[in-house]
Amino acid sequence: GHAVLSVAAGEAHLLNISVDSVYQRRGLGRSLLRFMLARAEQRDAKVVFLEVRVSNRAAFQLYQSEGFNEIGTRKGYYPAQKAREDAMVLAIEL
Repeated sequence: GHAVLSVAAGEAHLLNISVDSVYQRRGLGRSLLRFMLARAEQRDAKVVFLEVRVSNRAAFQLYQSEGFNEIGTRKGYYPAQKAREDAMVLAIEL
């Protein structure tokens, strides 16, 4: 898996987090997420934001179980097959 985190001015943005489908459902995504949250905290972030596709229920449930809350929606944020897909904006205070 991999993850990309940006930290500036006390805020972090988890830009991407991904685990190959062969290795999903083994706790690797949760471990990677926790590692990135710890890294954000080490870099003095007070809050972490991320976007997730509204159709990605598994990821949303993971983020929610780790303490993220939905704070908004970005309309048409992601490209999709026939149109664009909305993103839920999530945040967690560290």
